[in-house]
Amino acid sequence: MKKFLFAAVLPLLNLLPAAASPGDTVIVKMKNKNKIIILTDKENDLKSLKGLSFDKIMMKLDSSLGNLDSSRNSDLDIELFKDKSGQKKFVRIGNSIRISEEKFDEDSMEENKMVEIMIRDGDTIRKEVIRRKGNKPKVSFFNINGEDEDVFQIDLGFNNYLEKGELPSDKGAAYGLLPFNSNIVNLRLQTMFAGEKNKTRFSASAGLEFSWHNYKFDQNVIIGKDSAAVRFDPFPSGQKKIKSKLTIAWLNVPLMLHYHAKKSSFHMAFGGFAGYRLGSHNKIKFSEDGVTKKEKEYTNFYLNSLQYGLRFQIGFYGLDFFASYNLNKLFSSGKGPELTPLSFGITL
Repeated sequence: MKKFLFAAVLPLLNLLPAAASPGDTVIVKMKNKNKIIILTDKENDLKSLKGLSFDKIMMKLDSSLGNLDSSRNSDLDIELFKDKSGQKKFVRIGNSIRISEEKFDEDSMEENKMVEIMIRDGDTIRKEVIRRKGNKPKVSFFNINGEDEDVFQIDLGFNNYLEKGELPSDKGAAYGLLPFNSNIVNLRLQTMFAGEKNKTRFSASAGLEFSWHNYKFDQNVIIGKDSAAVRFDPFPSGQKKIKSKLTIAWLNVPLMLHYHAKKSSFHMAFGGFAGYRLGSHNKIKFSEDGVTKKEKEYTNFYLNSLQYGLRFQIGFYGLDFFASYNLNKLFSSGKGPELTPLSFGITL
């Protein structure tokens, strides 16, 4: 029986358009005197039957029919019908086999289908499910918030800032940083709002990001403020510096344009971001009289409440490298040194 099904149904598909008319019963007789009967009320049903990928279905079916008793099914009825919603298509072959097919991702314009094969062998019913990819549909560039386009990302990297195009630490400035101890952590939820990542080369995304910037000072200084400006004061006598840093928390909104290579995993993105400062504090750790102590001060240090800048990413598969550059200064005008933040690292 299994050889009959696998070999006989495929030639049948080529006969359907020529042999059938609305309301017909099509009978295909085989050399071994077996026959297949197609029952249909509408011509469109036969066309839908032709559209089924029987090669893959029958390959699965061929491996599943070994235990069936072929003597019970010398004559096989094949019937096509749909459910009330019109989404599922069922093919019934005799009393033992039922094949159904449906689209399973219409909202994201996927043409993939799920094929379900149910085989009755006496009182036992076996069920197999196959997913197969159909023809790609025409893709509109604008695809509002597809479910599979929401991405959670983490940035891990390093912070620094420039003063008139130079690193302050290179000039021995009091606010110079330890380059590999000043770090950044970003937690970002990003969603595609134009294009589809796996179907178009270009897409656009927006997101919401929580960002923590740590600036660890190289010199023995503590950042503070007075009524006029930010200060970088030395540690008091008797205190030995262990660590001194400035921490800033931001809420950012990134907006990115993405490029995806057609035949590889290479991708890149370029865009910008704007953010609002959620909070800031300094933290010092020092040794005094042989005792290690920690202190924090929560204040704004005359930092700008808003930030905005540019961001660039490049990568393969799920690993990206990023770089960002602020277009405004870290401190308010006239309240501190003219420092322009920058950062770089990896995106997971």
